[in-house]
Amino acid sequence: MSHTDYTDSSGNDYLHVSAISKVADDPTGLIKWAKKLTEKEADDIYEKRTKEGQEIHSALKDFLFSVNVPDVSLVSRYAPYCEIADHWAQVTDVTFDEDLSEKSIIDHELRITATPDFVAERKGYGVGVGDWKTGSNFYHSQIIQVVGYAYLLGRNKSLNFPLEWVTIVRFDKLKASSEKTFIKELKRTRKFYLKDCAIAIEERQEKITPKLIDIFLHCYDVVKFRKEIIL
Repeated sequence: MSHTDYTDSSGNDYLHVSAISKVADDPTGLIKWAKKLTEKEADDIYEKRTKEGQEIHSALKDFLFSVNVPDVSLVSRYAPYCEIADHWAQVTDVTFDEDLSEKSIIDHELRITATPDFVAERKGYGVGVGDWKTGSNFYHSQIIQVVGYAYLLGRNKSLNFPLEWVTIVRFDKLKASSEKTFIKELKRTRKFYLKDCAIAIEERQEKITPKLIDIFLHCYDVVKFRKEIIL
């Protein structure tokens, strides 16, 4: 992903929250993985996964938030993701805020942009911010990413309610030799499962704390210091 996805009328580039948050992860694991492949193989895998991730996000946006007729072909292609996301929201008492979900945030003072996958109210927890992920693991940077979303939303003076939590909702393609083994594994990992659905959900939720905000701001300072973008 590019470090920037917005340039203002004066030619100033803006950092994207996802680029800032990556500072929180140690990239050595990814580097070791890439070294096992040729450059073309690594690029092909990255492009395929990126395209699939973008399409899944678009399908979820159409299915969960679109007031117009959604892209039926895209929603149909990724129907298991849409079904399990809807199931997860019902089971966890999550109500999406369609006015704030999938809406771009541009902070002109900090020169940061972001697009939260969703903002939602969760019964017993208040309002929070979340992100859909299709990768095979959780990373610390993912939590810092959604903390960054929350921080930017909190700087918006028109927002008249506090943000209490952030969450990463990770989709997992199911592989099991038998339904009995599969259900046992689900209970162990606390994944959300819908019968006859090929996708499960695993979630990681955190309460927003000053420490997490400080980590995000530290990452922001590091990226500026490295001059990966001229601010």
